[in-house]
Amino acid sequence: MPLELGLTFGAMWLFLARTRGPIVPVIVLAAILLLLQAANWFGPVATEVTPGTSFTAFFAYGLATLAAWWLGTSRTLRLRRG
Repeated sequence: MPLELGLTFGAMWLFLARTRGPIVPVIVLAAILLLLQAANWFGPVATEVTPGTSFTAFFAYGLATLAAWWLGTSRTLRLRRG
């Protein structure tokens, strides 16, 4: 679990260090990723795949993708001087 969080938020930090833009999309994406991770770790384990679990998974994936798209479109590349 710590490795997964480290890789995810390490990649986000690297992206943020090389771009500039508003902070709200960053906070929204981080919150969504943390909530989905918490639900995965601490939520009930499904014993079988039902249409409800499939819908929930597609919804969660779509929500995270939408937040990542918003973050990507709201930031611009930071130019290096030198």
